[in-house]
Amino acid sequence: CRGSLILSDVLYIVSGGGLYSVTPAGVSTLLGAVAGTDTVRMASNAAEVSIAAGGTGYVWSGGVLYTPLPFDVSDVIYADGYMLWTVEGAQQFFISALNDALTYDPADIASVEGYPDNIVGAVNNHREIMFFGEISTEIFYNSGNADFPFERQGNAFVERGCFDRDSIVKLDNS
Repeated sequence: CRGSLILSDVLYIVSGGGLYSVTPAGVSTLLGAVAGTDTVRMASNAAEVSIAAGGTGYVWSGGVLYTPLPFDVSDVIYADGYMLWTVEGAQQFFISALNDALTYDPADIASVEGYPDNIVGAVNNHREIMFFGEISTEIFYNSGNADFPFERQGNAFVERGCFDRDSIVKLDNS
């Protein structure tokens, strides 16, 4: 098992080279191929499942597995109706359209710039988006701005980073 999440009582699992659904009755169905062998990151917007796997972003939507993203990605999280994807080997992240993981505006991209390190991974913690770099961590929030809703928290900068995306976890309210 490379990753899993539950959406509407259905378990979605990336195992080996495939994405599977597993019903509450235990019936599994192969939904499509997901490249790579490493751990994946998965997020859901209550209608679609997004997967970051080996640089490729996948979206399971309407019974089809798509690869709609214009960048190589390293992580995906959900926040306030948006999918946020981190660009592999860069300081940038981009967002989907509201409640639509298949639609992207090329202008909906931003950078974490408090320290010149690449984003390792991200987590949504209490609606604050924490972007973990190699040396630092920056925190963004949804400001409601119509042009691009996510902005850097004023003084929310941590001078500690992260070695590995898969070490980022939420535990006991933090």
